[in-house]
Amino acid sequence: MTSDPHSDVASGSDAASDADADSESHADSRSDADAGSDSRSDSDSGSDSDSDSGSGRLVPEETEHERITRNWNELLQELRVSQTGVQILFAFLLGVAFTRPFEQATSVQRGLYFTALIATAFAVGLLIAPVAYHRILFRQRSRRELVTLANRFAIGGLVFTAIAVVAAVGLVADFTLHAPWGVLIPAVTAAWFLFWWLASPLRRRARQDDSEDP
Repeated sequence: MTSDPHSDVASGSDAASDADADSESHADSRSDADAGSDSRSDSDSGSDSDSDSGSGRLVPEETEHERITRNWNELLQELRVSQTGVQILFAFLLGVAFTRPFEQATSVQRGLYFTALIATAFAVGLLIAPVAYHRILFRQRSRRELVTLANRFAIGGLVFTAIAVVAAVGLVADFTLHAPWGVLIPAVTAAWFLFWWLASPLRRRARQDDSEDP
């Protein structure tokens, strides 16, 4: 009994089509599985980002060494800002004494000048003192003491900076405008420094202390 060649070809094509369909179904299932794994990875990354950015994130506490290092770096940045202004003022005051109009200055004006000059010199010394301490105490494990001393030096330097600026403003006001502006303008300048450099920070600190009390 002979077989029909046309039927064999048809059955072969049907088997090939079935194999192709099976391979396509397997590919679809694999792509679905990959998509599912991608979605799971996206959800995992989303949950990770939520845990990092949310309020429930567990942040490691700052160690004492890290806190001292951070305070030291902050002080250095503040000292750089202060030193720039003080050094410019000091250079200006040094040149004033060698100008011709200074020969006609009154005793009051000369007193204001030397007050500003000496206060500026003290401010420069205090603001640069932490650098000298750090060089001398290098590798002596004295970072804690350096931070405390640098804080005191910075406060003292700011005080002398304010005195120098007020005296310099008084010198210029008295030389150009005379009384009563020679007294009123430096008085207003002193009040301005006292408010923004002392009264306002102390008031804010007092409020924070009150809010932290039980």
